[in-house]
Amino acid sequence: MNKTEIRKQYKILHSETRDILFRCDPAHINLGGNKDEYDPEASTILPRLKNANSASDVHDIIYEEFQNWFGEDIAGDKDNTSYTQAAKEIWAAWQKFNNKMET
Repeated sequence: MNKTEIRKQYKILHSETRDILFRCDPAHINLGGNKDEYDPEASTILPRLKNANSASDVHDIIYEEFQNWFGEDIAGDKDNTSYTQAAKEIWAAWQKFNNKMET
């Protein structure tokens, strides 16, 4: 699935995920004004959420994607609170998205 298809399928969830990653900034690349900085990572995280059963699973997904995108040096420590916070917020957004899809 390409980036355009992912944005179309997930709509607002893509923006929310990108914004959460930007705010939590696990890779420390937020330089201020470029909210699209985490756009590619959001596009690879979202399709994997269907396999997540908890915030812990989302934490693993985020960290794996950040290792893929940035390498281990920039991805840093998996136990970094930025990953934990992002995972909690993305999990909550995912649950809200799924509830809306069911109604």
